Amino acid sequence: MNADTRAPTALPAIPDEARAVVRALAPGVLLCALAEWFIVDALVTALSHPSEGGPPGRSLRHFVAGLLLIHLAYGHLLQRCAALFSRHTDARIHTALRRVSALDLATFERIVPGSFVLRLTADVELVRDFAAGFARLLRAAAALVVALGYCHVLSPKAAFIAAVSMGVVAIVIIIAQLERKGRAARLSGLRDAVQGLVEDAISGFAQLRQNRARSDAIAAEVRRRSAALDHERDGVVATFVEAQARGRYLLYGALAVTAWTVTHLEARPSVEAAPITLLVMYAGLTQLVATRLMPQALDAWDAWLRLRAATDDLPPIAAPDAADDGAHPLPARPGRVELRGVSYTRPSTAHRAGFVMGPVDLTLRPGEVVFVTGENGSGKSTFLKVLTGLYRPHSGTIAVDGRAVPAALPGYRALFATIFSDFTLFERIHGVERPDPARVQALIDELDLSRKTAFVDGRFTELALSTGQRKRLAMVAALVRERPIHVFDEWTAEQDPEHRAWFYHTLLPRLAAAGGIVVAVTHDEEFFDLADRIVHFDAGRMVCR
Repeated sequence: MNADTRAPTALPAIPDEARAVVRALAPGVLLCALAEWFIVDALVTALSHPSEGGPPGRSLRHFVAGLLLIHLAYGHLLQRCAALFSRHTDARIHTALRRVSALDLATFERIVPGSFVLRLTADVELVRDFAAGFARLLRAAAALVVALGYCHVLSPKAAFIAAVSMGVVAIVIIIAQLERKGRAARLSGLRDAVQGLVEDAISGFAQLRQNRARSDAIAAEVRRRSAALDHERDGVVATFVEAQARGRYLLYGALAVTAWTVTHLEARPSVEAAPITLLVMYAGLTQLVATRLMPQALDAWDAWLRLRAATDDLPPIAAPDAADDGAHPLPARPGRVELRGVSYTRPSTAHRAGFVMGPVDLTLRPGEVVFVTGENGSGKSTFLKVLTGLYRPHSGTIAVDGRAVPAALPGYRALFATIFSDFTLFERIHGVERPDPARVQALIDELDLSRKTAFVDGRFTELALSTGQRKRLAMVAALVRERPIHVFDEWTAEQDPEHRAWFYHTLLPRLAAAGGIVVAVTHDEEFFDLADRIVHFDAGRMVCR
């Protein structure tokens, strides 16, 4: 007889994260169950043997002990759930932000939508808000299990019928809630469509006012979409009401069947009232779980899945480049920056045609002012992003003082102070450890912003400015950083003649005289004679003038 020497099949391993969750929540759940047992035992004792013991008898002691214990246990469980949810959501959002901050600009623009942070924050809040609901769900589950278990001891038939009935009720209500959730998603889409249409009508008021036919047409469209919105909203409400009513009727039917079972089939009439009363008291928990807590749990679970997908879909943080900043630091003020045969290819998408910038051969030296010109879409902004290390060139070499460097090297990017056309204004001057308040305020005064904002406690007091004023405040921050290379993308586009003249006749000569390199995109032909060189782009090709 051959013995079977095959090793037994191993059970699937429980993830460490799941074990940690169980360890964190199990004590609170068990304490809640123990407290519910005391309360149930007190109720059953009082119902089955009303004259036994008398106050302060065993039932009263158990009831008081159960109330005190449930207070402590639920508080402990609530704290653990809040800490657990916060820890996991914080870990996810920190991972997402670390991965996003490690992306190069081209990858960021391709895979990170503009609403990424808003959606991430909304999902984090939705998950965190369910911490209290999850604690209530665990407590309700413990109460139901204890109640049904105790009922099983008194009347196994009644406990079985009640458990099946409650399960059916819960399933019916949850299915209805899922249907309501789908309709609610459609309702949200319709609401956004109506809101967008109304916002378009408000922003385009002048055009609509000018043409009555256009105004009537958009009003009719608003009415049509509003009617669809009202219809869908009525459907959501009806679904919810039907689910509540259906669950209530099923629950009452289940209790009636349980009562009949106990009174007609149970052989111990002395305990007939106990399981019926017990089930009546705890059956409401089933409806609470099914109608309130489970929908919240489903919403939170969907939000958690979106949160996981948002972080898992981001590329992992790449290993540092071999040419590390610390091993081979770049000079604080380079003698020259060279672009040798540099080109960048933007692949085509469903919404945008592909584009090739380059090849570019260019040398930049201290004290030099270089203007960049060209029509819209000619490659000027792409060139600036390649030059400053935000886009990785697909071919060619960038060199500093003759040494080839990766454009993604943080030390290389740190050589530049930039103001792009799509800049963001921050209230603090990040990257400067202790900005000199006197110097910052002097620049604010020079740029005629002292009546609009000030620099107090390391931050600008006001950022709600016009576009031209915001660009001037961005210039203040760029100059305080004192970088050796300054890059400006059509900075003068929103400036009045006075500040436009200041830019060309005062600022650019000042930066060049200090040994800086200035690269500025401009269309101001009347100032072209102030540049040392003009680099013109035409359909991605560079031509030096």
